[in-house]
Amino acid sequence: MRYPPSGRVDDLLSALAEAEAVRAPALLARKSPLAAFLRPPLVLCGRLAALALRALPDARAGDLQDRVQRAAAGGAARPFASGGALERAARLLSELESGGKRAGLLCLASHPLVDEEGTGLNVELMRQGLLALRALRGASFRPRMLTALDPFALDTFSTPREGFYAGFMAGAHLGLDRQAGLRRGLDAFLMDGSSWTSVAWRLSSALRGGGGIVVMLAGGVPLTARAHYALREGLQDLRRRRPGVRSPREAAAVLGEGTDFEAFRAGLRGGMRRSVWRAMEAWLLSRQTPPRALEAAARGELPAPAAEAFRRGALALGFDAEAAERALGEARSEYARETPRRERLFSFLTRRVASRGVPLLLLPLRHGGKSGALAFGEAEALAPGRAFDARAFVSRNFD
Repeated sequence: MRYPPSGRVDDLLSALAEAEAVRAPALLARKSPLAAFLRPPLVLCGRLAALALRALPDARAGDLQDRVQRAAAGGAARPFASGGALERAARLLSELESGGKRAGLLCLASHPLVDEEGTGLNVELMRQGLLALRALRGASFRPRMLTALDPFALDTFSTPREGFYAGFMAGAHLGLDRQAGLRRGLDAFLMDGSSWTSVAWRLSSALRGGGGIVVMLAGGVPLTARAHYALREGLQDLRRRRPGVRSPREAAAVLGEGTDFEAFRAGLRGGMRRSVWRAMEAWLLSRQTPPRALEAAARGELPAPAAEAFRRGALALGFDAEAAERALGEARSEYARETPRRERLFSFLTRRVASRGVPLLLLPLRHGGKSGALAFGEAEALAPGRAFDARAFVSRNFD
């Protein structure tokens, strides 16, 4: 087993990652049997390299990183996609900051498929995003990337590359370790600041301070993106607005009638078993991992077992049959998307940044396929007194 269960929320991703490893084993790098011992010193080397970069003057550090990323992008590297969209973004930024409050900058990029051909394009999109934010603020501005550093995200890397990259990105940028519970000892200590448990605070703090962040909207591994943003977040939304006051224990009792939910829950560990809500999420996601279900998921079709589990979950939360079917229709629609709408992310940004008086400029960046051109879309503002439609924003720029 590549990702042993930890009894934490990390297990939701780990279970999907195990299924993806079975579906596409050719993409995985061969890891040394001594990886657990080799990784910490490599992570430490990456951390030291990040410290060296941070010690450089901002403009010089940005130029150096750009050269490294351009080399890493290889054949996917392109001239900077400057043009009218960035000029209009600069005018919008000036308008947002006319009241004297420094705005946060967030470049939202589409995510190429994670395969051998898409890796260079992935790097190039992030490079273009950093260049755009520097163009808006000046060469001495030091934007950062929010990037996944967990074992699943780096499973196509060799052990030396994985360790160094994780350490460097954790120190120089905003790392996101979605499987922090798998790390032990020195490895856990060195990567502690990148845990998913603190990413919301780190992201919102950076943006409230007027910083710039480049982040991809997910979709590189369709199975995990659809599971998390269509199914898991869909179920979480139903839970938040469930009718009445049905308790977790009552919901579990209803869901256990005529399903294997209780038997599945008994096989979980630690907090995953104790929390009814987490167990429901794990049970739902497990319904899209059998081989036939994986084939449907890869096509953007909600697998029948997962659809039935989602409907039963809605009923267990107290929704009537008609409301449960409507919710299932929404889940099917979201599941079919290549780029998720990420409505929860935009809601978070509104609550934690814009509603606190800090304007936020959103700059979309999309790619047109593995060999297509990169283009910036029209920037929009997330700020008090301004209307913003998250669904329309994603549809206009990423559909």
